[in-house]
Amino acid sequence: MAIHIETACPESATECKYCKVFVKRKEETQHEIMTCPESVTYCVHYEAGCKVPFKRKDEQNHYIHEAVNHAKLVQGSLSRMKHQIQELERTAHEAKTTLRVALMGGLAFQEGTEVDCRDHVGMWLRAQIVKKQRSQDLGVGGAITRLFVHFTNWDNRWDEWINPDVDSYRFAPPGFYTGGGNDTRTPYTVGEKVQVYITRPLPRQWKLAVVRKVHRQQIKVEYFSDSRRHEYWFHAKSMEIRGSVESAPVSISTKRKHSQMS
Repeated sequence: MAIHIETACPESATECKYCKVFVKRKEETQHEIMTCPESVTYCVHYEAGCKVPFKRKDEQNHYIHEAVNHAKLVQGSLSRMKHQIQELERTAHEAKTTLRVALMGGLAFQEGTEVDCRDHVGMWLRAQIVKKQRSQDLGVGGAITRLFVHFTNWDNRWDEWINPDVDSYRFAPPGFYTGGGNDTRTPYTVGEKVQVYITRPLPRQWKLAVVRKVHRQQIKVEYFSDSRRHEYWFHAKSMEIRGSVESAPVSISTKRKHSQMS
């Protein structure tokens, strides 16, 4: 019992290694991260360029003394955000253009059509359109609303309905991402920080991520969004992944959660 109280009991008191205050063991991490006056923290403008660490007790003085510098950093961030918005608009336009060219080139979403299709975790696979459902089948109109896709060499239980209007980023001409030219090794390495243009959760945006697995030209990354951990595949050939810019420390678990499609 004494050993349990001393080393494991969540209700027992333990000394903070920074401020020497005694707190309940179950509250130790929360105290260290959120309230300990002696623990080191970073400025809210870290990503903008203010990277000097300071003790939490000095936080107010930091913001007072660095107010002018922070204003300049915010102005620079707004300028970069404007550039990023323009780049996203360009990326969206190019994606729409790519899809339109694909359609003109014969990717007409007919039953039996071979395509490259992204599965639910982002991996590009060879696939075939098994059937399609038009809105008229639902009593609305005549446009295609859903495609039933079978992934080549995969069990039928992975077949799924996909809306080509909403999820156009999941389709490409046959061989575009899965053909022979995609057998070379990607320049990205496991553990490398990158930026990815996430597909989920919405809205789509650039996120800092860490490369967790590499398969030829396809890269599996881990990122956080909406306080949740996500894993997704991106193709080096796409415009959805790029080298990372300097950023604040990222708290991404080194545990590699196994997924069915990895």
